[in-house]
Amino acid sequence: MLSRHLAVSLAPSVTVNSIAPGPFRSRMMRGTLKGSGEETIAAGTLLRRIGAPSDIAGAARFLASEVGLIVC
Repeated sequence: MLSRHLAVSLAPSVTVNSIAPGPFRSRMMRGTLKGSGEETIAAGTLLRRIGAPSDIAGAARFLASEVGLIVC
């Protein structure tokens, strides 16, 4: 919803992209992963694993690049 709101508010002068990676290891998820258990959280994902920041790094870099602005 935040991405949609920003896109409507900032268009057409700013392009808004977002990435929704699901659960991944980060400081924000640390408590959830520890409290619920990584296995439990992973079982609820399609790939049955917790993502890593490196899983979304390529997508973020692409969307932040000039190429990402042209393609999207």
